Amino acid sequence: HNIKDGNELKLALQAAKQSSRCVLVYFHANWCTYCHKLKNSFKELLAVDPLQKFVLLDIDLSHSSSATEALIAKYKIFGLPAVLFFDVNGVEQTELRLAEALDPTALKQHLDSVLD
Repeated sequence: HNIKDGNELKLALQAAKQSSRCVLVYFHANWCTYCHKLKNSFKELLAVDPLQKFVLLDIDLSHSSSATEALIAKYKIFGLPAVLFFDVNGVEQTELRLAEALDPTALKQHLDSVLD
């Protein structure tokens, strides 16, 4: 799901909470080379079990707006890519944040650790 503002994110997190699913929120931009590398790792893992257990939310920061700036400020995003994980209660697990372009193997290991 592509998220455009804080209200859409709030609604998506509430829906995931109601279905008792963890959420992965991916902040990226088209000008970010590391984002492209991480996106390719995600593509390779789309059919893999750990990724299917998450509600996947996508926030494109390619074109800044007041809505995206508010999300950057709220979640203290200091660089891209940024991947945030929320538990089944909708609470961000800040210690699990990713801020680097992992290869598919390392990304799968991280996703497995998030779900443990």
